[in-house]
Amino acid sequence: MTRGAITKITNKMIEKGLVTDYKKPENKKERYFTLTDKGHKVNEIHESLNNEFFNRDKPVFDSVSSADLERMIAFAQTYSQYLDAEIAKTKE
Repeated sequence: MTRGAITKITNKMIEKGLVTDYKKPENKKERYFTLTDKGHKVNEIHESLNNEFFNRDKPVFDSVSSADLERMIAFAQTYSQYLDAEIAKTKE
């Protein structure tokens, strides 16, 4: 992600009251973030949903062999390289 995209996302989270930002006195350049109470609640919901989805989908992933997984990863890498090449063509 670009630095600008991170800034945009964090500013939206600040506006929604999910995080607060601060700067340390010895370093005025860097921004630090901390979750608010509301942010902690949203994070708990997020973690709960992740666990729910993980447990729901676990039987499917458990049924995939290591060899199948390696083939899927190889395909994803090949496809990613292909897409990178296609994107590079548009920049020429």
